[in-house]
Amino acid sequence: VPDIPIDKVLIRQALNNLLANAVHAMQESGRIILSTEYDNNNSIIIIRLIDTGPGIDSDLLNKIFVPGFSQKSSGSGLGLAIVEKIILEHFGTISCNSVKGEGTEFVIVFPVITGVG
Repeated sequence: VPDIPIDKVLIRQALNNLLANAVHAMQESGRIILSTEYDNNNSIIIIRLIDTGPGIDSDLLNKIFVPGFSQKSSGSGLGLAIVEKIILEHFGTISCNSVKGEGTEFVIVFPVITGVG
């Protein structure tokens, strides 16, 4: 995976938030897979975070990045909105795929920008 210009503190915050959500969703058991991949043909870096938690209802998927939306009783609903903002500020994209009862996958894609720095 090639180096890309990112703010390590902000990206760490985004990944920590996604990991914390995955751990919370799975409660006491399950698996979390974090992987990176470089797609040389498209000059992109792909980060996947997959959990085997309960998944997200399909009718809620389009709301998860909306500020104030939360499925947690104690949540502020800002976590995923902040994660999305951080990713977008780094010229990336984030998407979520989920199947109720099977788990959730977040996919972050960053362009590899050559000649920067």
